Amino acid sequence: MTNGFVVRRPHVTTQQTLRRSPVRDRGRFVVLPENRFAFAAAETLAQRPRRGPAALLTIDGAPGVGKSHICDHVLQQSRLSEGESRAMHVTGAEFAQEWDEACRNRFFRQFQESYAACDLLVCEDVQGMRRRRRAQEALVQIVDQVIAREGRVIFTLARPPRKITGLSQRLVNRCHGGVTAHVALPSSESRALLLDHFAKLHNVPVSADAVRLLAREFAVSPRELAGLATRLAQQSRQQSQMVDLAFAQQLVDTEPLQSQNTVPEISREVARQFGVALRILRSDSRSAKARIPRQAAMYLARELTSSPCQSIGKYFNGRSHSTVVHACQRFEEQLESDLALQPIVENIRKSLCEERRTGDRRKRVNKSGTRRSSAG
Repeated sequence: MTNGFVVRRPHVTTQQTLRRSPVRDRGRFVVLPENRFAFAAAETLAQRPRRGPAALLTIDGAPGVGKSHICDHVLQQSRLSEGESRAMHVTGAEFAQEWDEACRNRFFRQFQESYAACDLLVCEDVQGMRRRRRAQEALVQIVDQVIAREGRVIFTLARPPRKITGLSQRLVNRCHGGVTAHVALPSSESRALLLDHFAKLHNVPVSADAVRLLAREFAVSPRELAGLATRLAQQSRQQSQMVDLAFAQQLVDTEPLQSQNTVPEISREVARQFGVALRILRSDSRSAKARIPRQAAMYLARELTSSPCQSIGKYFNGRSHSTVVHACQRFEEQLESDLALQPIVENIRKSLCEERRTGDRRKRVNKSGTRRSSAG
């Protein structure tokens, strides 16, 4: 049975793991030297190669470099060109959890058959099933069946498969059995292109000097640059001012990103600013009092840290990768339209920024003291 583009598996109760891939405009993906090969390989795979190495693509790279965007592009292209073709989009941790549940309920045969019948299997964050040997073996068998049926498979990982402990040799071999592509963090030149792109999406004028300064000072992932562009847009509109060199320098002086806040730190500050208890923020409550601050915390955690969605969701009472992505999308939409939310979020950012600056100063003092002690 299909529901739109993504097959639903009635034997699995965790239906939230099955999600419609968000449709992204191809023009919103910026092809850079760091991701060009991975994107080209994904384009080839989207054209349905018949077996061979091109039918399996493994992409590795740090959180936030755009691996999920590439996967979304393939899913979108397949949906547009093939209509009702069946696809599975799942993370490694979700796959392992579903496999355990299927085994407990004696649905493992139906589980394998539903996956093996898909035309496109996308498994993100494969490292999430480390040390889950039985689930890994099930995934290997499913991949072999999908490829044998002339289907396609995409894996994403935070590091090269051979460097991740806890993955079976068979799964590592499958990851390396097709096309492998590494997506690196962007260079200063690439960061400038991304910042210019994000600024145009927000309809915010930014001078070339400001772009170069921000790109040089903020050596972060594309996801963090997108968050930086969002903050620039909000501050620019609030002050009715173009982002020129002086504006950018002020941001550099007040918001250093050399160190990061942690997910717990962000959550505590969000809870304080919204006036809710941290335990409610992390609970399963769906009331607006808990839901909106929780979405804000997830949104800021993705923006201000390099933590993957899986880790963020784990902090919030074990929520899934897809739940975190959906929460961030919903909050971003609300932030654009709700003027009352914007100053609250900006105050949270300022408080977290002050924590980072305080931490950086302490580190500098400690290092200075250590050097003096050594000299003495």
